[in-house]
Amino acid sequence: MSRENVELLQDALGGSTVFDMRRMFESDEILAGIDVSIFDPDAQIVFQPRLDDQTYSGIDGLINGWREWLSAWSSYEAHTEEWVDAGDHVVMLVRLRGETRHDRVGLEQPAAVVYTLEGGKVVRVAFHLDRRLALEEAGRADLAARPHL
Repeated sequence: MSRENVELLQDALGGSTVFDMRRMFESDEILAGIDVSIFDPDAQIVFQPRLDDQTYSGIDGLINGWREWLSAWSSYEAHTEEWVDAGDHVVMLVRLRGETRHDRVGLEQPAAVVYTLEGGKVVRVAFHLDRRLALEEAGRADLAARPHL
């Protein structure tokens, strides 16, 4: 089922490889081009590292969590680099590019998203700023040692 999970996610995300996170979560076109039916209504949404005890769930939690994170950014994009098949987990390796609202400081950083699926639905999404921890969480520590991570 694991390769099917990768394909299911790629289809649900509209085959996109670049995500303008501000447009996706702050505009009138919230989540445009994404099939949100793939998310379980109670899906757990996690931002790593966690800065507080705030928890999020479901599509509303996904939107609210991203709106909170994006409040400091004037631009923020995620560029998909690779999909990692990890059974019930799918890891999307991304490169983040953004600019802060204050002082216009630019950022480029590797990151990852771990999707956990059950019965064809996403039950957990964890956004990681550390790819190694994301791969370990998904049971793919063997890939965490790759030099380009």
